[in-house]
Amino acid sequence: MILVGGDEASRIYVRNKERQTAEVGMVSLGETLTADASQDAALQVVRRLNEDAAVHGILVQLPLPDHMDAAMVIDAVDPMKDVDGFHPENAGRLMTGRPTMIPSCPLMRFIRSASDTSLICTASPTSGACSKWSVSSTQSARPV
Repeated sequence: MILVGGDEASRIYVRNKERQTAEVGMVSLGETLTADASQDAALQVVRRLNEDAAVHGILVQLPLPDHMDAAMVIDAVDPMKDVDGFHPENAGRLMTGRPTMIPSCPLMRFIRSASDTSLICTASPTSGACSKWSVSSTQSARPV
């Protein structure tokens, strides 16, 4: 997990994730950068973790400080190590019913209607779109 800055809610979330991973026997490595760290410093951490074969998943804790471009940092995460599913490749594959990895947290919320059409709203802080999709228990979600 990569935590940049001192946002208290983020610190609590990361602490809880570290505890939960330990409870199920996983190793959680934390990388903490100060709030005034440069975007390049955050990108260097992402690149190093991407290249480390011992690291199987990367979570960039949001929000990042205002001077950082969160989308750029998330886009730098190897899609195969993107635990949140925020990388555009993973979000797109999930929306089209072809995920390579299901995110650890719900990326979307389905609002069911009387028909098979649902409204899907992304929960990602990097996007906020809603769209109509046809959803059934026997098929993948597909756009309407």
